[in-house]
Amino acid sequence: MVEILLSSYNGSRWIDEQIESIVNQTYTEWRLIVRDDGSKDDTLKKLYEWREKLGKKKIRIIEGENIGVIKSFETLLKKAHSEYCMLCDQDDVWKRTKVEMTMNEMQRIEKVKPKKPAMVFTSVDLVDENLKPLGTTFFEQNKFDFPFAMSFSNICVCNCVAGCTMMLNWRARRMVVPFSENAPMHDWWIAALVARKGILSVVKMPTMFYRQHGNNVCGAKATANGYYGNLAKSPATIIKKYAEVRKFLWDVGFRGGFLMWLFCKIRHVIHRKCI
Repeated sequence: MVEILLSSYNGSRWIDEQIESIVNQTYTEWRLIVRDDGSKDDTLKKLYEWREKLGKKKIRIIEGENIGVIKSFETLLKKAHSEYCMLCDQDDVWKRTKVEMTMNEMQRIEKVKPKKPAMVFTSVDLVDENLKPLGTTFFEQNKFDFPFAMSFSNICVCNCVAGCTMMLNWRARRMVVPFSENAPMHDWWIAALVARKGILSVVKMPTMFYRQHGNNVCGAKATANGYYGNLAKSPATIIKKYAEVRKFLWDVGFRGGFLMWLFCKIRHVIHRKCI
C-alpha cells in the first residue's frame, strides 16, 4: 500500500484535477491522506465530495489550523503508517504511471539494499497554469546531472529533488521526522538526510505535470544569467547566503563549515556549466 500525502491550502482551483489524476493511476493500491492547512476557500468542500465519491478507506481528511507547508507535511509524515508514502502538491497533475514507475524503482533498489532507508524521485514536465507545456523539464532547466547532483554534498548546496516526486519507504519516513526547525523547505531536509544516511535513486523520466503559476509556494525557477558571476563579486553576499543555511547544514550532518560549503558550491556550479 502507498499512502499519498497531500497538503492543501486554498487549492480549490486545482485540487479536482490533481485528485482525478491520482484516481486514474495504473497502480491502484493507494490511499490518499489530505491535511488541509486552514483553507479559506471551498477546498474542504471539494475534498469531502471526493471522500463521498470514493469512500473513507480511500481518502482520509485531516482539518487543521494554518501552520505552513513545512509543518503540514511533517504532520502528514507522522500520520502515515504504510510501507511506502509519496508526497503530493495540490496544483499538479500526475501522469497515469507515476506511482507504478516510482514503485518499480523502489522495489528494485530495495532488493539490492533491503534494510536501508530509501527514497525515489523523478523529473517533471514544466507547464503553465493551464497545463500548456513550457518545453522543458525540471532536470533540463537546472542542468542536473546524475548521479553527481544527488550526492549528499551537492544536495546540501543545491537540492535536485522536488518534494512532489518523492516516494519514501517506511525506514526513510521514520528517519526524517521530526524536521529540523532550521529546514528551509521540507523536501530539502528529506533529500539531504536520506542522501547522507540512506539510498537515493532517480527516475529521469517526467512522471507529472508541474504547474508554474503566481501562487506556487516553491516553483521551478531557472538560475538567472550572470547570477553566479555577480555573486562571486560580492563576498559579503556569499557569507550571508551561507549564514542563512548554516544551522540547517549542521542539523542535516554537513560538517565542513564555510570553506567546504564554498568548495562544494563552486564545484557544483562548474559541473553544471560544463555539461
